[in-house]
Amino acid sequence: MSSSFTIHLPRDASPGDERALDRAEIVRDGFSWGAFFVPTLWFLWHRHWIVAVIVLLGTLGLSFGLAALRLPGGAIFLVEFLVHLLIGLEGASIRRLAYRLRKRPTTGLVIAADEAEAETKSFAQWLAAAGHKSLAPAETPAPVRVAPAIRPAGAAPAPVLGLFPDFEGRR
Repeated sequence: MSSSFTIHLPRDASPGDERALDRAEIVRDGFSWGAFFVPTLWFLWHRHWIVAVIVLLGTLGLSFGLAALRLPGGAIFLVEFLVHLLIGLEGASIRRLAYRLRKRPTTGLVIAADEAEAETKSFAQWLAAAGHKSLAPAETPAPVRVAPAIRPAGAAPAPVLGLFPDFEGRR
């Protein structure tokens, strides 16, 4: 399964600068289980010290505040679960914001199966922008259009899952 990855390089990096590639940061877009279960440690692992302190103080403050309000344990658990869910969903966006504030804007976007492939593709794009033809990514062929299957007359329509039951003209 493919994911999207953003590449963050120092603002002063010029295309083809191989030293800038050593300082590249690659961020996978999507839900992060580490940020959901242990958000403070996850941000520390990614060297976002200030964000980790803010998350730690915020979650501790929330826990003590909810306990001071004498809410039932189930309500406290639900609120804390929702906060951790939000951090898991937005962890990658918080990392991208932190990089942008550190003068490391998003310099590329790649679709890859894992971080190693994303690194290879992004470095090839970065070096190709400077004229290194041997490292340019191979041309990908155009997608092949497949004709939809024809349903025999009188046959029941195939069920469609989701919110759009009229997908591709099926009713």
